[in-house]
Amino acid sequence: MYEFRFCNKYRAAFICCGNDFLVVGNDGSVQGEVFASLDDALIITVTNPDGEQRGWRTNRYIGRDGSVSIGVDGGVVASPDGMELIISENALDHAAVFKVTSFDEDLFPEFPQVPDGHFGGGMEIGVTPETILNIEAKLVFPKPADAPDGSFYYVYRRTVNSDGRVWFETIDHAFVNDEGDKVVTASPPFPGVIGTIGVIDGTSGVISGLVSQYYYLVWVYNQLIEPYATQGVIAGYVYRLVPPGPGEIDPILPMGIKGRLTCEDFWRKARKQVP
Repeated sequence: MYEFRFCNKYRAAFICCGNDFLVVGNDGSVQGEVFASLDDALIITVTNPDGEQRGWRTNRYIGRDGSVSIGVDGGVVASPDGMELIISENALDHAAVFKVTSFDEDLFPEFPQVPDGHFGGGMEIGVTPETILNIEAKLVFPKPADAPDGSFYYVYRRTVNSDGRVWFETIDHAFVNDEGDKVVTASPPFPGVIGTIGVIDGTSGVISGLVSQYYYLVWVYNQLIEPYATQGVIAGYVYRLVPPGPGEIDPILPMGIKGRLTCEDFWRKARKQVP
């Protein structure tokens, strides 16, 4: 059961929804029940005595617990303290339920390992399990009061491996909006919030049928240089390891593999291997 409210400039009226009726009060309240699925859109048309019509459509519904159902039309899910999840039109093939809340730095003992990084905010997103986003969603954080102008912002997602190890996935970088009061994710080149979300892992807790995911806003500041990303993600395939030459350092590559990769060799083979 969801409660619908809208502005009603006219006298109390009845809205017919199939075999169901809703009573509209002069204060904009709506009384009654409509039996439908979250995929259904609510379309309201009000006609005044002069024949003027006003229409409104939505498939964004707010539950009594503060959760929000978003359908194919997209919408915004917000927390009381200014966190927002923005979902674009056609990002979802089917309706999904979301809930956004904030958390403090001391919720977990771990923190993203960013040199000179500071906690800027935490966003917990509860979502229907295995929800697929076809279009990237935007995360919006209130601008940290202690972050100087010119700071650079990163967004990380906390996750836990099957063996219990905690690591932080680089999700995005973010920029202050024109008004100067919000920090909004801004990929590419980072992956952003897209694809399958709400995957149950060691981090995720399931509350009221929603899977919780935890996103960190981290800010860094260096007054000697222009703000730019020093953290990032490199994706690709390693096809050959080349031993270091005379006087060269033997670097440690991810997964504990030592060696170096020549760019020429990588791109020559990548063109043959990657569609």
